[in-house]
Amino acid sequence: MNKAEKRMKHYTNAVERRLNLPRDVRSRVMHDFCSSIEGRREAGLSDGEIYAELGSPKKVAAELNEQMKDYAYVKSPWRWLFLGLSILCGCYLTVEGAAGIFAYFLTQSTAASVGIIGGADGPTAIFVTASPLSLAGRAALTLIVLLLGILGFYRLSRCKRR
Repeated sequence: MNKAEKRMKHYTNAVERRLNLPRDVRSRVMHDFCSSIEGRREAGLSDGEIYAELGSPKKVAAELNEQMKDYAYVKSPWRWLFLGLSILCGCYLTVEGAAGIFAYFLTQSTAASVGIIGGADGPTAIFVTASPLSLAGRAALTLIVLLLGILGFYRLSRCKRR
């Protein structure tokens, strides 16, 4: 591959990166775009003339996106819900992790409460409570919710137009 071919490949890749289209439509558009470039080369135009005629990759991609706007992706407003969920889970995981590490090194045991009800003249009851999930369980659950929030945000960033 010579220098001119590398430059043309870089140009077409820059156009393709800026297309806001589904993969199958984008590949069809890029195939047609590359065919039009080859047709111009066969007509006798130099690469410099082709670049000047087409314009910058940003301009070409904007024109192609405008022509194919019926197939373009749209960004869902629901993605912000997932982003907020991810931020909350990340903050919770950070605080919980810091508190858990501090408590672990401070007490070297799991936290629990013990309560005694009763006295000398009646029945006595002893209540023992502990956290329903250990620190590792809460961290794992929070990580799962965090990952689902991030994946939901990115998935809803590129939704097909109906």
